[in-house]
Amino acid sequence: MIPSVRGRSKIAVTGLLLLSCTFSAATAGALMGAAWDLTGLSITLMTGSAIGVVAVVLDQTPLRPLAVRRQVPMVWSRVFGMKTAAVLYGLRLGIGPATILNTWVWWAFAVTSASLGLQRSAIVGAAFGFARASLIAIVSLGVQGSMAVRMGRVQSFGGTTRRLLAGVVAAFCIAGLLSACRPASTSKPRPLPVASTFAAVCPAPIDDSLDAILIDDALAGFAVADPDLFAVGPLDLEAAAAEEDDVEAERSLLITREFQRGYAKAWTNATEDVVVATVYLFAEPRGAKAYLDDTLISLEGTGAQRVEITTPPGGAAFSQTDEDDQGTLVTHGVVFVSGDLFLALLGSTTGSGLTLQDLRTLAETQFERISTTTPPSDAVSPSCIPT
Repeated sequence: MIPSVRGRSKIAVTGLLLLSCTFSAATAGALMGAAWDLTGLSITLMTGSAIGVVAVVLDQTPLRPLAVRRQVPMVWSRVFGMKTAAVLYGLRLGIGPATILNTWVWWAFAVTSASLGLQRSAIVGAAFGFARASLIAIVSLGVQGSMAVRMGRVQSFGGTTRRLLAGVVAAFCIAGLLSACRPASTSKPRPLPVASTFAAVCPAPIDDSLDAILIDDALAGFAVADPDLFAVGPLDLEAAAAEEDDVEAERSLLITREFQRGYAKAWTNATEDVVVATVYLFAEPRGAKAYLDDTLISLEGTGAQRVEITTPPGGAAFSQTDEDDQGTLVTHGVVFVSGDLFLALLGSTTGSGLTLQDLRTLAETQFERISTTTPPSDAVSPSCIPT
């Protein structure tokens, strides 16, 4: 693959091959990630695993992967200079189907990484491009002679190279899938952040329409929480992102899903149990649905016990128990969507003051309220989101 050169020239040509292959693979990954974002779809860990299994099965059949099935033209090394040819080789090699592709795992890798968004897809693509060019460079650097001799030696290592490449791609598929699942937090979940975390870059707009959507009262024995202790009221991008431990990741996710604004209400009782109702408005219903899927994936990653429910339709209930030196904290919740709205009813207790059924009852009340309330239809991109 690398033109017949020696010494420093060979090192320079090899470096150009690695750089160009990594660049084209990263660019291809970014474009696929951007295209996937337009669909508003998401892939769960189970679905991604199924895609990987299908790819491995297809590799055992006569059906060959979709690709041009042609190696990079050797004539390039005769028509162009050595360094130019190396760049051209690398640009084409970085895009798997643009050359000989011997495994369906590449397509599984491409789909799963694209579903993670532009940035992660570009990173995983760059890793693939570097790995592919490195395998070729390692073989080529150890072989003397003409281009034909080098290509012959590379082909003789074809079986091993293909297996290594399939293994590398499979590893990146798994890594990409796992990166989509938020790791379990070592601290207790925070169903409602304290006021000190409620620092926004710019003020959240006053939004009576979202306020009117949320329920006015919680359970018997609960009173409205002190606004000086809990982050309640209008939520802009920064305040919404602050509700998660990984603020930057949540902020990027909200921007990707086209978050517009939100609102939160909270209640407490004498035993310091907390109930919080939150609503997020997205630019389109697909953004709200995608964020619900993201939330369910995150819950799966933290080990929450999920319970299927029929009301609200399409919603999910869950419970999670965390223990540390301060005691046991139990969190119950219900999440669902209604049009371009994402809603979450969460409750935390250190005893037995709250049950999952309590939160399911609140969620049903919330769903009935939405059915009789006109959702806001003036969603615009918030000025607080940087361009």
